Amino acid sequence: MKPVRIDLREHHGIPRTAEPVRIGVPLAAGVVHDPAHLQLRDSDGKQLPFDIRVTARWPDGSIRWCLLDVAVSVAAQGEQALLLEQTPAPTAIASAAAMRLIRSGESLAVDTGATQFDLPADSALFHHAALAPAQLELATPAGNTRVVVSDTTTERDQANARLDCTRTGWFVGPDDTHLCRFESRLAFFAGSSTVRWDFTIHNPNAAQHPGGLWDLGDPGSLFFRQLNLTLTSAQDSPVHYQLDAGAPWLTADTDASLQQYSSGGAEWNSRNHIDHTGVVPLHIKGYQFRSGQQQQDGLRASPLLHCDNAFSVGIDRFWQNFPKAITRSGNRITLHLFPAQDNALHELQGGESKTHTLFFDFSGHRDALAWIRTPLAPALAAEQVATSNSLLHFSARSDASDATDDLIQLGLDAQVGFQAKREIIDEYGWRHFGDIFADHESLYLPPGELYISHYNNQYDPLYGFLRQYLLSGNSAWWTLAHELARHVTDIDIYNTQADRAEYNGGLFWHTDHYVDAFTASHRTYSRQQKPNGKDVTQGGGPGAEHCYTQGLLLHYYLTGSERSRQAVLTLTQWITHFYEGTGTLVEQLAHIKSKVLPKLRNGGTSLSHTYPLNRGVGNYINALLDSFAITDNRDYLRQVEHVIRHTVHPRDRIEDRHFDDIESHWFYTIFLQAMIRYLEIKRQRGEDDEASRYALDSVLHYANWMARHEQPYLHTPERLEFPNDTWAAQDIRKANILFFASQYGDAEQRTRLRSRAEFFSDYVRQHLTASDTRHFSRILAILMQNHGASAYFSNAPAIAHTPGTYATEPYVTRGQLLGKTLINALRTLVRFSLRRELQWLKFRHPLFLKAYHRLYSQ
Repeated sequence: MKPVRIDLREHHGIPRTAEPVRIGVPLAAGVVHDPAHLQLRDSDGKQLPFDIRVTARWPDGSIRWCLLDVAVSVAAQGEQALLLEQTPAPTAIASAAAMRLIRSGESLAVDTGATQFDLPADSALFHHAALAPAQLELATPAGNTRVVVSDTTTERDQANARLDCTRTGWFVGPDDTHLCRFESRLAFFAGSSTVRWDFTIHNPNAAQHPGGLWDLGDPGSLFFRQLNLTLTSAQDSPVHYQLDAGAPWLTADTDASLQQYSSGGAEWNSRNHIDHTGVVPLHIKGYQFRSGQQQQDGLRASPLLHCDNAFSVGIDRFWQNFPKAITRSGNRITLHLFPAQDNALHELQGGESKTHTLFFDFSGHRDALAWIRTPLAPALAAEQVATSNSLLHFSARSDASDATDDLIQLGLDAQVGFQAKREIIDEYGWRHFGDIFADHESLYLPPGELYISHYNNQYDPLYGFLRQYLLSGNSAWWTLAHELARHVTDIDIYNTQADRAEYNGGLFWHTDHYVDAFTASHRTYSRQQKPNGKDVTQGGGPGAEHCYTQGLLLHYYLTGSERSRQAVLTLTQWITHFYEGTGTLVEQLAHIKSKVLPKLRNGGTSLSHTYPLNRGVGNYINALLDSFAITDNRDYLRQVEHVIRHTVHPRDRIEDRHFDDIESHWFYTIFLQAMIRYLEIKRQRGEDDEASRYALDSVLHYANWMARHEQPYLHTPERLEFPNDTWAAQDIRKANILFFASQYGDAEQRTRLRSRAEFFSDYVRQHLTASDTRHFSRILAILMQNHGASAYFSNAPAIAHTPGTYATEPYVTRGQLLGKTLINALRTLVRFSLRRELQWLKFRHPLFLKAYHRLYSQ
């Protein structure tokens, strides 16, 4: 195996000493089977103690992705290169700093080699000798709550670099009501006194969303006064605050308070921050620090706190997730994750979460946590990623750039890039930070006006950010990706199982088109939205045509994020329920009314396909493929093949698809792209079977039609409701499908397909380069999601393929359709369950809700 190089560069003038680093590494098939045959060395050739976990394997059992944890030292403004190498014999890593987990009944302790942390069975946090037991307090209008731990998970009992412990449980109210869940994830590091704490508070209740409207103030929300963590040091020592990197340390000999009230940006009191009453509850720009006679006001604090002879603490992305506060009273330090604010309450919507990350250090060194503001971002060589073949159509060839490379770099532009967009509507605060401002929605407003509009990961910019990072090594992409992944898993996914099946665990759409978010926040539909100027929007909920899992999968591979991994599986379960239903008779009857009866009325024959040819089913396939990648459960792959066979056919009469109705059918290209991804996975697995040949014949059938008939969407603007440059970006999908198809057929056919692919690719580049809206979020997201095909296929060899023979066409008569429908209804009737029927109905009419509770609530 060629050594894998991992580069770390220090750009902020902070010496890094044994800084914890985690990175996922892809490996080519057949190279390494046993992780024990890998070692890690630094630039001086020194073997480093590290931990390795295999997160994905190739079909032959070799490692596809592995996750590395290691402590790295880098001089200020310096560089360090790590080499991951294969060894002929298992590597024996001798580390005097290796740590271990100590079990004592239900309680645990972690000995890092530098200090010991105790984990009492009833605590969400840790105990340390320098502190009295920490107090975690959630205060509600009804009173304070208590913490009840329900489960503890540890990955291993010994580690060379990092050891994790996760505890889950509930905040229980004064009346013993389970108010909300929590998840506490602690990471300890070998030879270190530093602890990382990721704490998630989660409201598992369903929102009631009357009329499909999801405004703040919903009865399913949890309202609370504050969420605080109080640390009590063993003695009353001076406390020092550093309010930002490079700022002087301020000593607080008396009580002190640091409050971040708002973002401190130019639009700090934007209407983006309205609460459920429609009021912006922000009155102070930036932060205030007070201690005795010391007073300091500023805009954006990224503080560290150090208590002499005791500990240091820092809250990650402090100002970005306002409101935040750190106060000192005697020997008590309180970290206000959700600070009390006059008479206002915080609102955590049904199915919503919020995760905070904090760092603690007990080494006694004041600057021990200076690194957490700008942690090292490990970078892999793009060539390594390309040769591993672990990413779809990823090329690092220096002689073949992608047609959209220059356009995509606008995403980092200081004036129009993704970071700059945040300032326009102040996309900050604990609920907003990490999301992308949907600036394209304001296109048709008069100059100077804009909509508050949230993007919610449409077209998977998370995947795009991570892909760009792997190509460039630019840490700005890495940062954008982490912040977006946190927002998607906390805010954008409807994390409940208490609502209707087609909503539970789903991804909320972006803000509805060409209206303000108002009090819908990141949940699409508000009772205040009137798209036509007079009638309230029809509303809705999470929808399958907005489901993106590929970026979450890649984020899991690169970071080991269990929340991203679980999000993939949750979204797959949701979209499966969306398309397969829950097996109720009333659901079957509703399907007959909406889908079957129109075909029966039309007479003649109709396409026999079960699934619509749209982006939602394409998303369904991608989600199934991503869950297959995580679990290696072939049921997911078999379901992909079932969906493909019941959506397209190599003998489809494509004129029956009505692709000339662009607004209704353009997204067939997304489905074809999902099929191509399936085919590439089958090819990697060496599975040339009937299912893959059927899928390939179908793709080529449609691709050849596209080469003959498709034109850029904007060539027929009269067919489009809003003929803007998003349509030009969507044309890149046609290019990518045709690039793939150009590998097959005779020389003349390949040349024709290749020529049309290059035509669309060049058209997209030229049209958008000349566009004033080329920096819009949706355009860049589409380009990033579809990046790479033109470079990857620039010298792709021809692949032999003999089309199959299909005797029948995919059409049914009225009689056949009626017979098939009756058989399905009878099968559903055989499995009839009154409880399941009422469960489905209770979300659709209050009468059935009452009946369900009367029968089944004991």
